Amino acid sequence: MLSTVTGQIAQGAELGAQHWASNIREPVQFAAAIEQLVKDKHTLFLEISPHPVLAGYISQGLGSEGAVLPSLRRQTEERVTMLSSLGALYTHGYPVDWHKLYPAGGKCIDLPTYPWQRSRYWVEVAQTSPSENPVGAAETLNADTLNTASQPDAIAEEPWALSRQDLLDAEPGDRPQQLETYYQSLLAKVMGMPSSQIQDQKTLLSLGLDSLMAVELHRRIEQHLGVSIPWEEFPGLTTSRFATLVLDHLTALPSASPQPTRVESPQPRSVPVRSKPEPIDAKGTKSLPSNPWIFSSTSNSQATIRLFCLPYAGAGASIFRTWTEELPPEIEVCPIQLPGREDRLGETPFTRIAPLVKTLAPILEPYLDISFAFFGHSMGALVGFELIRELRRQGCPTPTRLFVSASRAPQMTDLTLPIHHLPEPKFLEALKRFQGTPDTILQNADLMKLLLPILRGDLAIAENYIYSAEERLHCPITAFGGERDLMVSPEDMAGWQDQTQQSFNLHLYPSDHFFLHRDRTALLQAIAKELTPVLSLKS
Repeated sequence: MLSTVTGQIAQGAELGAQHWASNIREPVQFAAAIEQLVKDKHTLFLEISPHPVLAGYISQGLGSEGAVLPSLRRQTEERVTMLSSLGALYTHGYPVDWHKLYPAGGKCIDLPTYPWQRSRYWVEVAQTSPSENPVGAAETLNADTLNTASQPDAIAEEPWALSRQDLLDAEPGDRPQQLETYYQSLLAKVMGMPSSQIQDQKTLLSLGLDSLMAVELHRRIEQHLGVSIPWEEFPGLTTSRFATLVLDHLTALPSASPQPTRVESPQPRSVPVRSKPEPIDAKGTKSLPSNPWIFSSTSNSQATIRLFCLPYAGAGASIFRTWTEELPPEIEVCPIQLPGREDRLGETPFTRIAPLVKTLAPILEPYLDISFAFFGHSMGALVGFELIRELRRQGCPTPTRLFVSASRAPQMTDLTLPIHHLPEPKFLEALKRFQGTPDTILQNADLMKLLLPILRGDLAIAENYIYSAEERLHCPITAFGGERDLMVSPEDMAGWQDQTQQSFNLHLYPSDHFFLHRDRTALLQAIAKELTPVLSLKS
């Protein structure tokens, strides 16, 4: 609670008679209180009152992304105001239990996640006379009345789109520029970003392309140009590399081909390792060597704490691509890139946790010169836990906190049958049951050939893990779980409290095993809140 007497956080002990006397007699520090909340990254306000009388004052101190929501509004039906504010909260990432509002049930529609999935929607409304439908009456909408205007992709629908025949008809000297313009415009549409941000030498991985985006990009290139870019090219693909691949092979083929033609790399090629600015310490005086294990696009001189992030099985560091922008600038997000994926695709994945953490611990040691914490989701939580124990054995500093997500406590037996050794058809069936790999990817045979070794190796790490009792950790543990997670229950998550000598808390979200995507905003807010005392101490 922020006091309008002081404009600062009030812990409760000071809220005595003198405080309330001052509240009456002295000027109200309302603006100072709001300013402090905004500095603490609070941008969404809910005014609990009969009418939003303070909303205008609060809005003056907010940026374009902030919002002030009313709980009630004069001359407006209570339910209308409540649903409007709940909808705004939900779109900002706050969990809302809609079943309590609609206990009779109903049909839920998942909104599109990616830019290319967005479509226009309209509502079919029967024609009524003014007397039958008075002004201001609310109409009842349901899922059956919604229709999409989505149509199959047509090349002519975009001014920048390029067909195979257009390219062959162009002058040879004009083709590279046409391909580069096409590629950058297509990439901007798929990723939902301005084409100005897509520089020639930026790789797809450095731009934040994930697996689903890669599938959509691959599909559209095949559809437009009749060319199939090899999947192994995607992590390091740049604008100029794309143009070179297409020109080297498309011009040598017949102008009309019934099937997409797979481009073959002209010679064996390793995926280029990204250039990573050298991180510096809090004083800006000590540079650290870059390495392929730490995926960070920028160094952060404001950082007072580093957050090392470990992905779930089959995933790479790119799943944390937006965290830097969404967390306070004092937190330097350092995703761990394990071998065998994305820009380390040519390397052999680890299949056991012990050699993995023994390899990773000395690599991380130069980065432990300021406060640090670990976050791991599913398999990543297990790796983070064992990595902290390995760092302790090597005499390294203790982390500020361990964040574990969607992972049962290590001492609790996993009774699920292992799947990493299954033959491919049964392995794919098991992956589908886990609901962690989209059908779009599972049905892409070429892409799955690249992903299967990674998935098998990562699952082997988790399924072959044997817990050994050691001294409990000296850092606090925060656990995150999904209420609809079929693999890890809240009771499984609660077992983590037996692994720490410090504090433990558990946060649950109304989603499944992969809530870190659907509930990302709420998750990051919880992480920032847990690290706030450390940030305040350092600053």
